[in-house]
Amino acid sequence: MNNTEKIAKVIATCFVEREVRKSEAWYEHGQDLGSPESVLEMIKFIVKKEQEIDAGAPMDTIIVNNDSGYEPGKNYLAELNGTPTKNGVFKIINRENWGRSFGAYDAAFKKYKDKYEYWIFSEDDMYFSKNGYARAYLEQLNKDDNVAFIASIGIGRPDIGRHRTPHAHGGGGCTHRKYMEETIPVAFRHVYDDGKLEALKYSGELAHFSKKGLNLEELTAEKISLYNKHTRLHCLAGEVPFTYSLIYLGYKIETAEDAKQWYEFYE
Repeated sequence: MNNTEKIAKVIATCFVEREVRKSEAWYEHGQDLGSPESVLEMIKFIVKKEQEIDAGAPMDTIIVNNDSGYEPGKNYLAELNGTPTKNGVFKIINRENWGRSFGAYDAAFKKYKDKYEYWIFSEDDMYFSKNGYARAYLEQLNKDDNVAFIASIGIGRPDIGRHRTPHAHGGGGCTHRKYMEETIPVAFRHVYDDGKLEALKYSGELAHFSKKGLNLEELTAEKISLYNKHTRLHCLAGEVPFTYSLIYLGYKIETAEDAKQWYEFYE
């Protein structure tokens, strides 16, 4: 990477009440976001970090809002659009509330894939707290052509946990455009408990629970709400195949070196 090329960092968000959870078995951190207002406060905190922390490389921050209809949040992001970060500018995308974080990642990639070589994906309750993280990720990524993704938090292992297929937690991490483009034709619809995969019938998208293949005439507001709340569905159609598809293609994914020095969770 040369100094004139910019990274696209994608942060997925949605201004909705979220399940309160404690730090335990599957979660490295607790979360208490009981209202859209509390999510907005979190986003303001994340924005401040984007303005303060030096990523170590030119980088624009793309915040993708899965639009829940919360107007104060939309208005805040609209005013943020085009304003400076520490290493670039904010860009805002508002989209239909569908597919959770992985639908948001796909939307950003579709819109900007020709403008950025390198990509960092992040959910909204995690932030980078140490200068130089992007530079470190890129250096690790470019050491080995067989490594296609540097996972920010870690990799789900096939022998433990709820999902038996290795994948980057939350889809968070750093990659190159060429690798993600390769995953599009081999995206997966479902991951079974034994780790076997059923090939997705859709193409042209990064892995997420897509509307493609669904009967759109039967998608009532009630069904859409149920789909959006179905966490396991989005894990199996989004979180797992988002990076496992790279392994399927013969690449490796690695956890960032000294991973926990770079990030923290909003609590």
